[in-house]
Amino acid sequence: MPFGEYIPFRSLLAPLIDRFDRIGRDFAAGTTTGIFNIDGVKAGDVICFEVAYNSVIDPLISDGARVLMVQTNNATYATTAQPQQQLAIEQMRALETGRSLVVAATSGISAFIRPDGTVQAQIPEGEVGGIVREVALRGTLNPSAYFGQPLTAVWSLTAVLLACFLSVRAIGRKRSMRHKVSQ
Repeated sequence: MPFGEYIPFRSLLAPLIDRFDRIGRDFAAGTTTGIFNIDGVKAGDVICFEVAYNSVIDPLISDGARVLMVQTNNATYATTAQPQQQLAIEQMRALETGRSLVVAATSGISAFIRPDGTVQAQIPEGEVGGIVREVALRGTLNPSAYFGQPLTAVWSLTAVLLACFLSVRAIGRKRSMRHKVSQ
């Protein structure tokens, strides 16, 4: 999250902005994937909004994660749509990867999400509680994890080219219609 785990230009801005003292240090990217072995099951772990990025999720799947875990603290975004947005992203991620997702939120929405993207159980935002569920463990690779970032680039380029093609075609049809009307 921008300005949540890292403050750009901290050394220059800290003397000018007292509130930077509240965030004692910046976080830095790790050098390995967050894979935990839990009773012989590989579980991929991400922190907060990392769940939104293929570049973080795909290596976990490639490294054998059979379930995904998300640790989050959405206190900064309480009473906004962000916790629901993050839950929606987590549901799509479960569907995309074919993995169960376990979301543990200190504030926000804690949930168990099935591989089909449906919410199995949740603790709503602002409520305190605990839930225990069994989760489906999957081991198949989704195309994104199997082929990696080049697949994302190919799909993105295809979408842009298709949009350009359809736009040019629509403009051509409008011109053709105007030409027919003027005759």
